[in-house]
Amino acid sequence: MSSIFKAIFYIILLLPSFDVLAAKNPVAWQLNQSFPGVTYPGRTYTVTYTFTSQLPFTMIKPLVIQKNASSASDFSYTDECTGSRLSPNQSCTVQITLVPAAAGNESVQLVIAGYSNDSVPVPTLTTQVQGSSVSNVYGTVTQNLPGSLGVGIAGNYAFSFSNRSSSDLTLVSLTVSQTKGSPAYTSANCGSTIKAGTTCTVNGSYTPSSISPNLQTVSATLNYDSGKTVAVSTSTSIPQTTGVVASFIGSESLPGITAPTTPAAYPPAPLGSSVGVLFTNAGPGTVYITSPSITSSLQSTTAPFTKFPSSNGDSCTAAPYLTLNVGAACQLAGSLNTSSTPSGTEVTVTAQVNYATTPGGTPTTVSLASTTNVISSLPTARTITFVNHCGFDVWYSMNGAIAPGSCSGGCPAGTSCGSDGHCYWTNYPPLASAVATNKLISGGSPVSQTIPVTSTDPTVQWSGNFSASLGCTGNQTAGSCVQAACSNQGGASCAPGKGFSQPATQAEFTMLLNGADSYDVETINGFHIPISITPVYSVSPSVAAVPNNYTCNIAAANPAASGFGVCDWSSASPPSSYYNWVTSNNNGGCGSCPSSSTTQVCGLDSSFNYGCGKFLGYWSADEVCGSANVPAAIKTVFGCNTSLASLNPTGFFPSGYTLYDLMACPVPKNDPNATLNSCYKTYPSQDVPANNQLQCCGCIDWWTVSGIGSNSNSNTTSCTKPGQATPQTDPIWNSYIQSTVAWMKKACPSAYVYPFDDVTSTFTCTNTLNGLPNSTSYVITFCPNNNTGLPAGKSGSAEGRG
Repeated sequence: MSSIFKAIFYIILLLPSFDVLAAKNPVAWQLNQSFPGVTYPGRTYTVTYTFTSQLPFTMIKPLVIQKNASSASDFSYTDECTGSRLSPNQSCTVQITLVPAAAGNESVQLVIAGYSNDSVPVPTLTTQVQGSSVSNVYGTVTQNLPGSLGVGIAGNYAFSFSNRSSSDLTLVSLTVSQTKGSPAYTSANCGSTIKAGTTCTVNGSYTPSSISPNLQTVSATLNYDSGKTVAVSTSTSIPQTTGVVASFIGSESLPGITAPTTPAAYPPAPLGSSVGVLFTNAGPGTVYITSPSITSSLQSTTAPFTKFPSSNGDSCTAAPYLTLNVGAACQLAGSLNTSSTPSGTEVTVTAQVNYATTPGGTPTTVSLASTTNVISSLPTARTITFVNHCGFDVWYSMNGAIAPGSCSGGCPAGTSCGSDGHCYWTNYPPLASAVATNKLISGGSPVSQTIPVTSTDPTVQWSGNFSASLGCTGNQTAGSCVQAACSNQGGASCAPGKGFSQPATQAEFTMLLNGADSYDVETINGFHIPISITPVYSVSPSVAAVPNNYTCNIAAANPAASGFGVCDWSSASPPSSYYNWVTSNNNGGCGSCPSSSTTQVCGLDSSFNYGCGKFLGYWSADEVCGSANVPAAIKTVFGCNTSLASLNPTGFFPSGYTLYDLMACPVPKNDPNATLNSCYKTYPSQDVPANNQLQCCGCIDWWTVSGIGSNSNSNTTSCTKPGQATPQTDPIWNSYIQSTVAWMKKACPSAYVYPFDDVTSTFTCTNTLNGLPNSTSYVITFCPNNNTGLPAGKSGSAEGRG
């Protein structure tokens, strides 16, 4: 009997059971992954179907896979199934590649056919393409509105439009719109033509006039070349406050009062002796203002307060009342004559008005008061105070960053020559001459040092970081340290240009002479002890943090604090025990120290041996992958050498990129533009290769992540750009790198855990005196509130740092 007749005879015999097979799909299929719910133009997305024959015989007719797709030109296929006669349990694959060309919905459906008269469709794959393709013309928000604005309070914004094409844009027109009122942008230089390779800007301010709607937006649209457009926008939320709201003009609280020889005219004089208060009607209806007053607690003694008249600062006084519509505001202002008031004298200024909802109605009093000190001048030198709350001794050190000048030209004042020929900000000794070393005894007295002002840089006073070396022996010139050692082995501050051995928790600063300092607690390379930074205002009272949490607040606040920034490293839960840093071990495993052990910890020692030891801190994946002499097996655990080309989705990165490249946040290869390191950045007018914009590292809206969001907030910069529905972020980073840092963020939401993680971890602070230099000082606390970060459940016998 010929083979064809044997097959037909076999099919006839099996006809009763074929229906059962068909119900189970004669050809089974499996999908390795779906397309992401949101995709982006110009990026490559790939999925693979595997089809397996469940028939008990070889197919008589070849298999055919039919393809139905919307935007069919955006899809391509590698079809190894069509034309195949599959044997029982034999499989084949069809790979679908999507490269969206523009925003919109995309869909594709495969149909199993050919082998019989049936056609069996598999479920449709869909995705939403968002954003526009990488264009030669684009808009950028260069200054977002503040995250929140009160009614009657102005916020600044700025947009830019860049022409990266090789030809000029013509027939250019600009439209600015906003939620409330008429646009009042202060400058726009786009004109009717934008030359090739140039950028134009739009700058303005927006003042909400009512509390509705809660989210208010300013948008700018550039029209060009007969119908083409590009638009950008920025939004702010409006607190749902009602009635009359009082606020100091130009400050969240009363600034320090200086002592001029004569009262100053309004607006506030450079030395801050003038005070202005704004009263704003937040709605819902018109109010009527009476009895405005602004007074000083010293008014009847040594410092008379001069209330400015209606011609020079008072717009709240009117007879018999001032009518204030919703969104309108009036102001009171005055000046203290403190010429005979001793410096340091406390003074309280109080401003108040009465308002009623009907003329002559029952009044409600609204007042605003704040207390400060009369001062003759602010100190210019900064004081850094170190406090040790650890259960063991530490040796603090400072490590100045690179500074202007070179050794060959003679390093300027305030800097020191490093062995590499560069100048570095000077590492200053402790204030107390009796302190022979930088040792801080556990529970001992604080130690302070000052950072003076030099003429080296017109903007920066000092930049660098601080840490605490542990397990040190010897003195300033000799000895060794176990952790966070620098060139002098912890006995004194580091030698110029020589940083701390890692892992090391670091307190980082850039101190500006006339602007706001920035500071953070950084754990990119890992962690050895908790550190917190508390700003100290040089004039009592301390400046209160403003609602966005990141102004003059405590970086890496200890667990006893409440609200934003609560850090508890004892609760850290890394992805695996390989992240634990332990004392030297050579047992090749952790069988003898189970997780239930209270005296030993399983982890990596400083030579990357995996086994039991005493607790020293935590490694980061970035530090392990970037270290020398790491065994191949350990690198495999952290995925250091995993090729990005082997991961899905593919097509984003140049050949040779590994996961470690993405951990380190490098500039994309073949592109010198450093702003491409982070998705938080906006892209300027340089000619940037299309794929490189999508190779950025990170960008997470941390406040949306479970276990983190409760201690951070959305007033920080978002990965979701104005006008977009989803974050601008790299799915490879999210899938493979985010988990290596998210555990650190959960332990300390305000820590700086990876390069460019600067939106929920960088703080700023300055004094509020107009025209005076920044004089903010700081307290750096090691192990705040005696929390050493020893993992929960471990006893003191597991401590390896004392």
